[in-house]
Amino acid sequence: MRVYDIGGDDPSYAVVACLHGDEPCGLRAVEYVREHRRPLAEPLRLVVANERAVEAGVRAVETDLNRVFPGDPDGDSYESRLAAEVLDAVAGRTVLDLHSTVSAAEPFVVIGTATDRTLELAAATGTDHVVEASYLGGGLLAHVDGVAVECGYKGTDAAAGNAIRVVARFLAAVDLLDEPADLVESGVPPAEPGHELPDRATTGPPTVYRIVGETGRAGDEFRGENFGHVAAGETFAVRDGEPVIAAESFYPVLMSTDGYDDKLGFRAQRVGRLPEVDAGTLSDRVHVRERTTVSDE
Repeated sequence: MRVYDIGGDDPSYAVVACLHGDEPCGLRAVEYVREHRRPLAEPLRLVVANERAVEAGVRAVETDLNRVFPGDPDGDSYESRLAAEVLDAVAGRTVLDLHSTVSAAEPFVVIGTATDRTLELAAATGTDHVVEASYLGGGLLAHVDGVAVECGYKGTDAAAGNAIRVVARFLAAVDLLDEPADLVESGVPPAEPGHELPDRATTGPPTVYRIVGETGRAGDEFRGENFGHVAAGETFAVRDGEPVIAAESFYPVLMSTDGYDDKLGFRAQRVGRLPEVDAGTLSDRVHVRERTTVSDE
């Protein structure tokens, strides 16, 4: 793990990259911020987490780092020990956690716990979708105040450009920068149609979803669209040439043919649009989680 403090000691804010080693957009954003120093109202901590996985070009060395928090300094796996180090580096700080995915080009926000603060930060990033993901368990966001952003497809310039823009928006939202444009300048990969952060002035507030379960199997072919409504009785995948039918309605999240070794992805419920969503009500709803897989008929 590498930790850089810029603008002073003991920062209250942190940007975390590379919890997964095969998601380089965060690393490019960290490098950009270090190279393009801008006066900040307060210090900022930059963390490059899973260096071994980055060097190997893999998601994890032994186990998924973002499923083993809070970790254990004496844990059996490398990632378990590393999780304890990462958490120590960001504990008590407001965190932006940068990711990329194989499931969707369009960026979206993930929150671990719904609070007024996390919903405010989620809205500030400017994406159209916010996902409450406490169902997953073991994630960094269950232990810190902050948000994660899936910046686009893994390994693409578009995701790297989005990661830089998201950092700028985050820093402006917590008053470290006056405006996002103060950081984003030449050298940032340009936005691409279908991959860009939306113009909030024209699209309206983001929609909030909460993950309630897994669905599908490894090897299924996804035939839907993430965040697109799947009605009960509708085909959303193909398995061995046969349709996979939704037993109940849901919204696909992080769903793709090649995304996981043990599932197709996750099903979610639509909660509503910000700022109408009440953080307390959403938190109450997710205390009882449906850790089940949807029945495929």
